[in-house]
Amino acid sequence: MAHGSPAVSRRPSFSQEATVPSPSPAPTQPKQGGTAKLLIVEVGQKPNILTRPAGPVKGISGESLSLHCLSEGSPRPRTAWTLPGGSVLERPQLGRKHVLLENGTLVIRDASIHDRGDYVCRAHNDAGESSVTVPVVIVAYAPRITIRPPQAIHTMPGAAVQLHCAALGIPKPEISWELPDHSVLSTDNLGRASGSQLLHPSGTLLIQNPRPSDSGTYKCTAKNHLGTRRIVHKVGSWTELSHGARLIKGKQLCSCF
Repeated sequence: MAHGSPAVSRRPSFSQEATVPSPSPAPTQPKQGGTAKLLIVEVGQKPNILTRPAGPVKGISGESLSLHCLSEGSPRPRTAWTLPGGSVLERPQLGRKHVLLENGTLVIRDASIHDRGDYVCRAHNDAGESSVTVPVVIVAYAPRITIRPPQAIHTMPGAAVQLHCAALGIPKPEISWELPDHSVLSTDNLGRASGSQLLHPSGTLLIQNPRPSDSGTYKCTAKNHLGTRRIVHKVGSWTELSHGARLIKGKQLCSCF
């Protein structure tokens, strides 16, 4: 540069400029005493009913019947049953006719033919619902007497006699005997009559020490709410012939009834 010449400031060209890196931002330090938040996301699962009958559920008239409806899902499903008549049971309850348990099982007490039909179980939660239809058939029939004694029985004094009377039916039939004096013994109320008769739970009537006064008509009745069957037996007692009595061929020995 010549002496006395003015000073000239030269800016560097683009290619001559130096690149200065920008400083990285300092990490943010958590404030003293701050709390961390944890967010949990729960994915809902639609209910799945685990118990599905392969066919109609058969119940016995007069007995209790359980209909199962076990389910899984998230949140835990709630269970409701729709009865054949249209009424709905939505929460665990204890009724005279129906009991809804915590696990979804519906109990029908003292089932009858009026309880037959389609029962619908619905399991539902916030993710959806699932249902299953359970057809119910109630088995019942009127009594049928299967074992009976002869229509007429002759006894000897002191020799015990058994009168059998067995019956089938659903519900199980009540068997009763009407004695010659019109008193009644029943399998629902077992006990000894005023005479020598005793009734066993099977329906067999035992005449323990027959006397002439035990002769007469005995009526066995088998009964349930679907019907009644009755059979009649006649019991006579033999007596020893008095001294000097004779038997004549072809003649009647005694008239027992």
